[in-house]
This record gives sequence, C-alpha cells and structure tokens, in this order.
Amino acid sequence: MTLAFAPLSEDIAQNENPSHKQRLASTPSHSVWVDASAGTGKTKVLTDRVLRFLLQGIAPSKILCLTFTKAAASEMQHRIFENLSKWSTCSRQTLITSLEDLLGHMPSPQESQKARRLFFQLIDDPYGLKVLTIHSFCQHLLARFPLEANLPIKASLIDQDDQSELLQEATDKLIAIIDQDPVYQQAFDSLTPFYKPQSLPVTLQAIILDPQSRRQLNSQSLETLKAILEAHFEMSLTKCPQDLIATYPLDHSALKVIHEACSAGTKTDQQQSVRAEVFIDTPLSLENFDDYLSLFFTQKGEPRKSFATQKILKERPWVQEFFHDTVEKLTLLKDQLNTLQGLQGSYALTVLSQKLLQLYESLKRGKSLLDFDDLISTSAQLLAKDQGVSWVLYKLDGGIDHILVDEAQDTSPDQWQIVLKLAEDFFAGETARLLNRTLFVVGDRKQSIYSFQGAEPDLFQHLRPYFKDKIENAKQSWSEVSLNVSFRSCQAVLSLVDHAFEALSLGDHFQGIHTSFRALDGGKVQLWPLVPHEKKEGLQHQASASQILATKIAQDIKERLTQKQILPAKGRPVKAGDFLILVQRRSAFMYQVIRALKRQNIPVAGPDRFRLMDHIASQDLLALANFLLLPEDDYTLACVLKSPLFNYSEQDLIDLSCGRNKKSLWASLCANQDHKTTRDTLSNLLKKVDNLTPYALFSYILITLKGRQKFHARLSDECEDVLDEFLNLAFHYGQGEKQSQQRGLQGFVEHCQKTNPDVKRDFSSAALNAVRIMTVHGAKGLQAPIVFLPDTTRIPNQHPLLLWQKTQTHSVPLWRMPVHLSCDKVTAVKEEAASQQLAEYYRLLYVALTRAEDELIIAGWETSRETSDLCWYHSVEPSLRQLGDQQENGAYCYECPQQRLIPLVAERAPKATITTYPEWLFQNPPSEIGEAEPLSPSVFVANKILKPSEAPLSLSPLNENDPVLDPYKSGNYAHKLLEVLPTLPKDQWAAYAKRQAHHHDFPHFQDLFESVMTLLENPAFTDVFGSNSYAEISVSGEVGGQKFNGQIDRLIITDKTLTIIDFKSNQAVPQSKEDVPESYSAQLGIYKDLLQQVYPHHTIECALIWVRTQQKMIL
Repeated sequence: MTLAFAPLSEDIAQNENPSHKQRLASTPSHSVWVDASAGTGKTKVLTDRVLRFLLQGIAPSKILCLTFTKAAASEMQHRIFENLSKWSTCSRQTLITSLEDLLGHMPSPQESQKARRLFFQLIDDPYGLKVLTIHSFCQHLLARFPLEANLPIKASLIDQDDQSELLQEATDKLIAIIDQDPVYQQAFDSLTPFYKPQSLPVTLQAIILDPQSRRQLNSQSLETLKAILEAHFEMSLTKCPQDLIATYPLDHSALKVIHEACSAGTKTDQQQSVRAEVFIDTPLSLENFDDYLSLFFTQKGEPRKSFATQKILKERPWVQEFFHDTVEKLTLLKDQLNTLQGLQGSYALTVLSQKLLQLYESLKRGKSLLDFDDLISTSAQLLAKDQGVSWVLYKLDGGIDHILVDEAQDTSPDQWQIVLKLAEDFFAGETARLLNRTLFVVGDRKQSIYSFQGAEPDLFQHLRPYFKDKIENAKQSWSEVSLNVSFRSCQAVLSLVDHAFEALSLGDHFQGIHTSFRALDGGKVQLWPLVPHEKKEGLQHQASASQILATKIAQDIKERLTQKQILPAKGRPVKAGDFLILVQRRSAFMYQVIRALKRQNIPVAGPDRFRLMDHIASQDLLALANFLLLPEDDYTLACVLKSPLFNYSEQDLIDLSCGRNKKSLWASLCANQDHKTTRDTLSNLLKKVDNLTPYALFSYILITLKGRQKFHARLSDECEDVLDEFLNLAFHYGQGEKQSQQRGLQGFVEHCQKTNPDVKRDFSSAALNAVRIMTVHGAKGLQAPIVFLPDTTRIPNQHPLLLWQKTQTHSVPLWRMPVHLSCDKVTAVKEEAASQQLAEYYRLLYVALTRAEDELIIAGWETSRETSDLCWYHSVEPSLRQLGDQQENGAYCYECPQQRLIPLVAERAPKATITTYPEWLFQNPPSEIGEAEPLSPSVFVANKILKPSEAPLSLSPLNENDPVLDPYKSGNYAHKLLEVLPTLPKDQWAAYAKRQAHHHDFPHFQDLFESVMTLLENPAFTDVFGSNSYAEISVSGEVGGQKFNGQIDRLIITDKTLTIIDFKSNQAVPQSKEDVPESYSAQLGIYKDLLQQVYPHHTIECALIWVRTQQKMIL
C-alpha cells in the first residue's frame, strides 16, 4: 500500500499549513513582504501571485516582475505559461482542482472561463508580461528615454569582454599620465613597494569594478576625499616621515655609556654596542631609523626582552629602565609613522583609482557605451530627477500597478533606489489612485551571497518597516509572511542546518527551525574523515590529498551506479544526474574530480563555467588556424596532427619528424606518401583560407570535414558546448564593424587570444543525466537528490582592496595596509570587513547544505597549513558528532529512516546511444537545379587553377603589423582612391586620401597615394578615367555552367569596343605579359566571357594597369 502524498508532520500540523501561508503570500489585494527560507516554494508563490493577478483581469503589462538572474526570469516565465497552457486544454475537473488549489476556494464559472482564455490573451497582448532582471528593465527604460537620461541615442551595452578591453585601454592611458604628471607619479611610487610588478594596475581595475568603490569615487571630488582622509587620520598629508622622526628625543649620552658598557660584554652585548655606536654622534633620520629600531625590536617587530645581558643590567640597572622607556616612545612613533603611511597610501590609491575611473568613463562616453553598472546608476539618476522628467515617472507609473521583487536580499542599494522610485506613487496618499496597487518582496538574508556585486543583506530587513509604514499610512493592506517549511530537503539535512547554525550564533535570522514537508521521507547526512596531507619524499610521484579525495568521490558514485542503489524517497535506482558536487571556487580540485569521474566512465557535465580558449578543443582549432597562417611553424603543425582532427600518435610524429634534415615538418608531410590524406586535407584548407570568413572556415572544418564528430569521439559530450561557443564567437566576429575585424583569420586569432570569452553552462535542465560540478554560487536555485560538499577546509582570502568606512555624513576610503604596518585607524575597519566576509562565508555554507534533497556527504582535505577551526568542515563537525553515529571507516552518519511506502519505479531501458552517424548528416544538401550559388571569378580561379604548391602565400607574422607589406590593405586602399578621386576636385584629393588611410588602418599611405595621383594625372591614361569609363561595375552571369558574381575595377565603353581594366598595386611587377600570373589572365577571361553575352557585337579587350610603375599591359 502506498501514499500519494506525505501527510503533514506534527511540527507542520501545529503551525500553519504551508499551503495556507503560500496562498496568503500570493493574495493579489495585499502588499506582502515574504521571508522565505531555502526550498520553501518562493518561485511557486511568485508564479501563483501573477496567475491570480491575471485571473482578476489585470493586464499583463501592468505587472512588473524583477528577478536577480536571467535563469530565474526564464524559470518564472516558463512556469506561468506552463500553467496557462495546461488550463487551456485540460479537462474541466482538472481545471477546477487546479484553480481551487490556487485560490483556496471553488472557482466560479466566470473564473474557470477566464482561466481557459488567459493563455491566448497573454500571447496576443502587444506589451506582454514583464518578467525581467533589474538590468534588463533598466536597459528598456534607458532605451525609451535616452535624452532624459543624457545618453546618446545609439548608446550600446558592452559585455564583460569588451569592458575588460576598454578598461585596459584606460589603464594604458593612466600609465602614460603617470610618466608625465608628478602628482600621479608620486602616488604610484608610494604604492609600488607594496605590490608585485604589474599587480598595481590590476588592483586599480578591480577597485573601479567594485560597485561601492565606483559609486563613492564618482560621487565625491578628490579634494573632498582628501579632506575626509585627513580628518579620519587626524593628520595632514603635508607631513612627511622625517618630520615625525625629528620630534623623537634621541639620548646620545645614554647611548654612549651603553656602547662603552656593552663593548666589554658578551658577543650579544658587543653586537648591541656596534649598533649603538652609530647613533652616538649621528642624528636620527629616515635612512637610519630601521637600524635604530633594531636595537630595541626584533625582526618581527616585537620588543626585545632586554637590551643587554644580565651582567650589564646588574651593574647598570638604569639601562633596563632606559630600554623600556625607549620602547614605549618608539612604539608611539611607529604608530604615528604607520598612521601617516596609511593616510598617504589611502590617498594615493584614491588618486589613482579615481583617475582611472575618469579615464574609463571618458572612453565609454566617447564611444557611446554603457556597462552593466551604468544601467543601474543612470536609471536611478533618471528616476530621481525632480524636473523635466516627471512625465517619465508618470508614464512608468501609469503602466505599472504591481511590482514583484525576487531575491531581495541580493539587491544592491542602487537597485533598491529604482524600486523605491517606481513604487513611490503607489502609496502617496493624495496622489494615490483609487485602483489598488501592490508591492511584493521576497528574500532570505540567510542566502545573501553576492556582496561582491554590491548586495547589502541588511537592507532587506531595514526597508521592511519603511514600506510597512508607507502602505499602512495609505490605508492599504500589508502582510508579512514567513515561509520555513521546506519542500526540497529531507529532515536529516534540515536538522543538521538548524543544529550547526545555532552553534555558530550568526544572528536572529539564523535561529529559526526548518521543517521538512517530506518529514516521512528518509534521508542521510555523512561526514567523511578529512584526507590528511602527507609530505612528499624524494622524487617519487605521490597523489595529493585533494586527488585522493577526488578519486574517493568518483569511486563512491561508481559503486552506487553499478549496484543500482535505490533512492528510498524516489523509489528508483540512482542515476548520474542525481549527483551534484559543490565547490567554493573553480580550482584545480574541480578538474581533479572531472578526471577521476571520467576514469570511472561516469557521465560528467564538465565545469559549469570556463574560459573558452582554455579548453583543449578551442586550443586545437586555434592551432589549426595558426598553421593555416604560417605552415612553416613545426610546433603548431605537430599540435594540429595530435588533435582529434587527425589523431596522430606520438610515434607517428616521431616517424614523420626523424630524418627530415632541415626541412620543415610541413615539407616532410608533403613529401611523404604515407600521409597523403592529411596532406590533401591541409592543402585544401590552405587554398580556402583566404576566401572564407573565419565562421565559414571553421564550419567547413567541423561539419564538412566531420571535425565535430572527431572531437566528440575523444572528448565526449563535454566538447559540444565548446564547439558551439567557438562557432558563435567566429560568427559574431564576422558581424563586427571594427576595422580590426576585417583582417580575416589572423584578426580572428588575435581576437580570441585577447578576449578569451567566459562561457557559462546551464545545468538546470532535468534532462541532463550527468554528474554536475558547480560552485555554490552557480548552484543557487538548483537542487539534487545527492550532494557532495568536499571543498570545506578553504577559508576566504579575497579581501576588499579599498575599504570604505561609513559615517553619518560620508564614507572614508582606506587602503588595506600590509599586516606589518598596523594602524588603529585602519585595523578596526579591516576587522569589520573580515567579520562581514566571514558571515557571508557561512551564508554560502547555508546555501550549499540546502541544495540536498535526500543525502548530503561532507568531506575535505588538509593542506600543508593547519586547517582553521572556522572552516565549514569544523563548523558542522560538532553537530554531526552529536547527531550521528561513527562508522567503522571513521565517518559520522546521521540518518532518518523512510516512513512512507514508495512503489519501486520500473527501470526504463536506456536510450540507444548513437555511435555511428549517417553520412548525409555531415554533407551539405544538394542545390536545387538552376540555383547554384554564384562564385566570384577570383574564388573560382583559386579553386580550379592553383595547385597545392601554388597556394597563396600567408603573411609572415613578423610583418603582420606592417601595413606597407600587407597587400590586402594596400590593394583595398588603392582601389578606393581610383574609384573616388576622379570624381573629386584635385584640391580635395589629399584630405580624402588621409581619411581613407585612417579608415583602412593604413598609416603609411603617402607613397601609394602619390603613385595613384601620378596615374590619374598621366595623359596616357586619360581614356581610363574619362567620361566613357565607369568604376566598380558589378557583373553576374553564367559561363560554362557555372554562375558568377564579380566586380570590374574600371570599364571603358565606346560604340564598338569594351576595355576591361584591372588595377594592381603589387610591389613586384612582371617584366612582360608572359610573366603575368595565370590566375590574373583567367579572371579577366571570365569577365570578358560574361560581357560578351551582353555586348555580342563589341570588341572586348582586357588590360592590367600596375599602379606603382604606371604600366599598362594588354592581355
């Protein structure tokens, strides 16, 4: 006998029914503030509230749902449409049951009828339902009101890669300014002793990317910040260390007596004597201050136990008194010097950071660009304006009646300002409309883990009374709902959460009791023993502790899958998709786990986020591109041959390389008949490389040449996303308008190496049957039946680079000083920042623990450093020791038995795995008769005439930055001048040539421009540029069954003759017509055949004009 649903546990029965609380939170007539713990159905409440709005007849466009991530917005929109779609087609009884569960009462016939129609009404609504991230909403807002926001009409949003490129450009400008301006030079010099080479610019970039630092640096002038710093440190920036040292009363006479006494003492006394002798007649200065300190302090900066040995101290007791008095005075002086160092360092860092931010903002304005922070700040400024844009607020206010805010605990102050302004008129008393307008906010301070994006979790609590007062003063309904019944996790997991966080004492919001709706379902929590760190001895290979743990996890998963272990609460065997492995950050351990799983032949989804060019598949494709650009590069060719595209072994490469003397590897390959297939494939690609865009080239490699199939055979499903993203990058590169993006394959390779885009994988799909490995941040909102938490001994060490101490009137920027430069004015702020970071570290632990549905395994490994008592492992260890029992293997296990009967689900036969693919899958479909794609004559000639040995030569990378040696740039530039200059007055030629040189990125244009001018002024070519000549004539047609599309440089038409002119700007000019490359003649021959069809009675001749030598050749 089985139960369809678990009955409510006694804990739940004693409190309110969770369904009742969810229904209260979704009441459309009330403004509601919801505090929702993990797994309590937050997304369902949001969805239910929107559905109830729609059932009441509220237009979708009047509802604004603001979410934290695109995934959350997509999930919410999917659930809404899924429900509406179901209502439109389900049976009457199913509809009534669904509506009754939603509304809490039997639906009326009108409500049922309304529900049937909602799906189609929502689809037909021209404005639609607004379920957006806060950034998407701001982007729509600014696109609608660019002038009011003081933005260019065509301002565009930059992605993270473009932002990094722009930031680097701003940094380069700052470095140039530092070399010229003494103010910035002094600031830079004062900080360089504390940073590694090249790390200070990186530090400055990180500071201006921090939302809080950026907001504060933008809002206050440098003079204001300087005054704030001086007031905080109670010291002037005009002071210097020497001024402070000069105030110290150096007792020369005492030092002389001590020197004489110690000179006859022990070796230690004599060393002190030598140190003291220096200062008998020498005043104290900045240069010798450290030497003087060494008399009284150790190298660690701690006071010495005594100045001299006991014998001397007994003879002269006053020496010890002198020692203690001096230590006290020097300690005070050190504090003053450190305070001055803190002031100067804070000011220097502020000066450089603010200047870099100004340069960055200037570059953005110059290029009409916005980044994601600009979306928020500019929208907040727009909505906060008092004059000129009140009608903007009116339009938004008139279009929005209900606001829903998701994940409110991760909303930053600027984002809250947008919500406050949008809702300002909802409850404004006299201006409030009669129509009931509501605000819905849901969040959980326990899950606030995005402080690095500007989130301030305390705002979630502080704004609650603000909105409550506003709404109640407007005589509208207000409700506060707390959701603590988890529909996700079993009671074993929740009991551990409650027990562990009660001991951590993190605040009232962590002290509540979590109750599981699945109280009768079994669950288990395990704590594996820490894997010990063992010091390596000798040169023998020894697995690290993290590698041992990765192997243990893989073996545990393999054993479960092999034995088809049953999930008690699910009634079915486990599968690979049931496992989720969580780590704190993407480190070497993540890849150790992936390798261990692959060695066990366990399906694994790979890392949840990675740099595209760091993946081996992308590196193989770039290696092939580099070979096509420079075939003589032996190492690159070896990489290509080893890749899945050709699958050469080490022995194959050795055999190919040996005995080739000084020949290149490519020459050796071409000469070896055993490698004919490889040679032909690469030769074919060398022919195509100059005539295909990067996207077309790599599509040909991956599809026509079956490259995707070959990569999949070696790297499995993991490479699919990589190859898709690589092709996507190539496609978007081809769409770019930048001149640098018109350089073909070479430009694409440089673009890839420079940007190295970040790729995020979506692991939320239920159809993904593979072990998932993710960071805890990436797993927010996800869950799994079995969760491994192995990365538990790491303590956060990513500290803010610029600290901000908030006061009632302003914020003080403080440099995070090195530990040895302790300063009371900074230490307290550092400790507060560390405390906040530790609190977020434990909130991250809460998120990690609550991802588990049925089973949680906690593990860890030791390093050479002592494991901190504050780490996750030691934070949960006491609770599991108390709750669970120790097993024979040393692990602790806390288990709740399965109390309800679950029918065993019959195991489905696995879907057939495709091991071979039909040939047609990798072939282009045949063209329809008469619809063959036209070719340009140059492409046709290159494909038909050139032999492999005559393949177009690639530019040497040594000359890639020399535009004079770039035939493509010089050719395009010359053709443009020859097309346009004849139509312009002569006095405008130089200006036009200069503009075109800049447009074509061709700075050394003068020689070629003079050659073009000479050609235009040459009387011998009057007919070429006369009234009967036409420039850049497009021609298309069919010759010999092949369709062509081409463009003729110049065409001279008379009554009886046609002359086809083709300009050539080559550096090397043939001596005679016989030396002209066959491809040039063949190309002109095609043009002649095409024109002969149009002008059958004309005599047609073809000519080449060599621009640099003013020579005309009739062919």
